[in-house]
Amino acid sequence: SSAASDVYKRQIILYINGQYIGLLNNMKTNTFGGIFLMLSIPLVLLTCNTFAEDIIDELHKESAILVSQERYDEALRVFDQILEIDPDNVKALVNRSAVLTLIGENEKAISVADRILTIEPNNIKALSNKGTALANIGYTYDAISVFERGLEIDPDNQKLIDGRNFLFGLKLYHFNQIIDCKMKSLISIK
Repeated sequence: SSAASDVYKRQIILYINGQYIGLLNNMKTNTFGGIFLMLSIPLVLLTCNTFAEDIIDELHKESAILVSQERYDEALRVFDQILEIDPDNVKALVNRSAVLTLIGENEKAISVADRILTIEPNNIKALSNKGTALANIGYTYDAISVFERGLEIDPDNQKLIDGRNFLFGLKLYHFNQIIDCKMKSLISIK
């Protein structure tokens, strides 16, 4: 069937000598002949799904090492490899959003966080990353709103509390600066 062949196409992974190479994306349903393909799909799907999970686990470990070493561009490439195998891999998307925020690609980080939130609307890490990225580009009120949304889901989440409180403090500081300036302008000196 078409659906089975689509899954089959996505699951053909090139993994040579312990190294992830990529996906074989141009499989045609008639490449091996209908009979061979029909007989092999269930076995290939089972093997490749298990194999894909193993590869994804290894790639997640590799990306964690790269992030800890602050090798962000390389980590982003590993996240891309994971997402090539599993386009909706939330862990890779969350980590990609976080790294994009760390390197100042805040608009991209927000976009990735929004994608996560379409998959898992209550993903706290996506909300935290989105709030941080919004704050980084000056959308303070939007960031506070995102942190508040996360706190409705997880009221004890310290990252969300800290982010919200920092932004509240920042707004209060600016408000006090404006008041001080205004009050000084009202002082009359002869």
